[in-house]
Amino acid sequence: MTTRFSLSLLLGLLLLPVAGNAQSLLLDNFNSPATTALSDANWTVVSGGTTNPILVATPGLTLPKYPGASGNAASFTTTGQDVSRDLTAPVTAGSVYVAALVNLSAAKSGDYFLHGALAGGASPFGGRVFAKSSGTGFQLGVSKATSTAAYGAPVYSFGTTYLIVLKYTFNGGTATDDLSDLYVFAAGDDYSAEPATPLASSTDGTDVASVGAVNLRQGTASNAPTGTIDGIRVGSSWNDAVLATQTVDDGAGYRLLGAPVQGVTVGTLAGINLVQSVVGQYPTFPNDNLFLSYSGSGATAGYVAATDVANAVTPGKGFFWYLFDQAITPDPASYGGGTSRSYTLPERPLFASGTVNTADVAVGFPLVTDGFYMIANPFAQTMLASGITQAGGTTFSNFLQAYDAATGFVLVDRTTAVEVSMWQGFFAELTGGTAPTFTFDAASRTDGLTPLVSRSATQQVAIHLDGTTDAGVAVHDRAAIIRIDASASAGWDAGDASKLIPPTEAYALVAPVGVRDGAAHRQAVLSLPAATDVTLAFTATHAGTYTLTAEMMNLPDGATVRDLVSGRVASLADGLPFTSAATGWTERFVVSFGRPTAGEQAPTGFALGALYPNPAAGRAAIELRVDAPQTVRATVVDALGRTVATVFEGALSAGQSQTLSVETAGLAPGVYAVRVQGATFTETRRLVVAR
Repeated sequence: MTTRFSLSLLLGLLLLPVAGNAQSLLLDNFNSPATTALSDANWTVVSGGTTNPILVATPGLTLPKYPGASGNAASFTTTGQDVSRDLTAPVTAGSVYVAALVNLSAAKSGDYFLHGALAGGASPFGGRVFAKSSGTGFQLGVSKATSTAAYGAPVYSFGTTYLIVLKYTFNGGTATDDLSDLYVFAAGDDYSAEPATPLASSTDGTDVASVGAVNLRQGTASNAPTGTIDGIRVGSSWNDAVLATQTVDDGAGYRLLGAPVQGVTVGTLAGINLVQSVVGQYPTFPNDNLFLSYSGSGATAGYVAATDVANAVTPGKGFFWYLFDQAITPDPASYGGGTSRSYTLPERPLFASGTVNTADVAVGFPLVTDGFYMIANPFAQTMLASGITQAGGTTFSNFLQAYDAATGFVLVDRTTAVEVSMWQGFFAELTGGTAPTFTFDAASRTDGLTPLVSRSATQQVAIHLDGTTDAGVAVHDRAAIIRIDASASAGWDAGDASKLIPPTEAYALVAPVGVRDGAAHRQAVLSLPAATDVTLAFTATHAGTYTLTAEMMNLPDGATVRDLVSGRVASLADGLPFTSAATGWTERFVVSFGRPTAGEQAPTGFALGALYPNPAAGRAAIELRVDAPQTVRATVVDALGRTVATVFEGALSAGQSQTLSVETAGLAPGVYAVRVQGATFTETRRLVVAR
């Protein structure tokens, strides 16, 4: 069933982003070639010199439901080198969880082989994992800060892979009340939630101020174990370290997602965040918020809503989900019963436990008339967008379209080394051909800790549309790109992408107008072999006030935009504000490259490009050329008109080009003007400083 929906009830709620963030702190699958020393693969030697270096070994270790393990492993023995790897940030409060797959081949009288440490691997150490022989097998134990372990009773088998989880808890009381716990799991065990009782616990010794690193240790020949370790994952919660977890922040709105493991259902999602209008979860609620497929254009156009908690969520296929950014629990009596509820977003990341995909994943689709398919990363770890291929379509666009709740559709160039996170979904666009099959290459999995939605770095002119409707609703569009590429054709090719309509009640969109099948076509990406005037089409569901701006790369003369309604011409770098009534698609603007004519914009005698990047966090640059010799002064002016920095002051000769660098590190976040003044001209560019 295709459901058309209204978000008036959803958008009427007060949805405020909150601070805080669940996060992964380290992922290492030892993907370097076998025999590589860990000291050459992101680890640092902390003791032992070069004696018995810890090496990458093959094959890697796996456990059916443990996410992220791929590539090779690391082998450790006795009496030799110890190594350390820092976390992305030290943990000083709450808990830190270190998960890893371990396979031991031998054990002795007992010693530790894995432990937490201060950043840089320094002591005092926080939490240690021990192994000792029990005759036919071995036992595992834990200590907090000393070399005396508390061992669990179970005996484990040599040559068998186990999941171990070391937990260090900061209790914030006396200097000796922090706690270390150890959990151990075999294949088939359920570790979807933290057990109430650990295998072993320890409070021995003095507390540590922080855990900022993970160390691998090779102890003495008479005490230490020998084996391999793999899939080290560190997080500030059980979910972060042990499950297929991805943080969701950036405020309320739709997310385009995909299941990272097998066995996920709508019921699984209902246990993570609010699912409504389905059998089993508030079936009479008037608004759907979860859509499992996209039906394309035609009589049944739109997004197809989930209908039952038993609906499967297939890895490799995408889904749209509206996530709130506050705690909401619908009244079960009013909406037919249910237990699902929403959470503030950083408090409730996406997480799932299920069989992970370790081989290539292929998913097929029926032919959809407008050529868009919702696909998703099917792996429980980050993958390269270039690892997605298809069979069946004639032309597979180079651009995937992810969705950012704050800005709308975002272009991801799959021909580059862009990483996409687990749980990330996107639209793929095909033209022509038969019903397609998309294949996700397992070899493209990486150890990245990439956030949801990745932006391409290959954009030339990325047009931004921002506005506010007369009803006070903020709208944005970030999927409107003009690329100048000598290898592009004047018509439709893989460097182009069509414009998508977001699943929201209020939106305003702008689209470059290209040519497809001999007719004008509204596009998210328009690739041209040479710079030429480009028409922009505009649509808005509501009357409002809007502004066009742009981020530009490799366009030294910038670009201007003409509003065909008002006749106004402005630099895209500076922005063009305008008003509009609610309107269907209309061809309203023309973008021109190079300097504007004297009749459009004075003065002449110079060429000043666009600031890039903009917004800027550390440094922005702008190109200036003068046609006559003169002294030029460039300054940065704040919103009160005060000069806060001098960028350049000096003489330029006729025809000379000069790169003006604006250092933003000393500027407070906000909006500034970069004013460039010569004997024959004065010009400004708007600069946004971000952190």
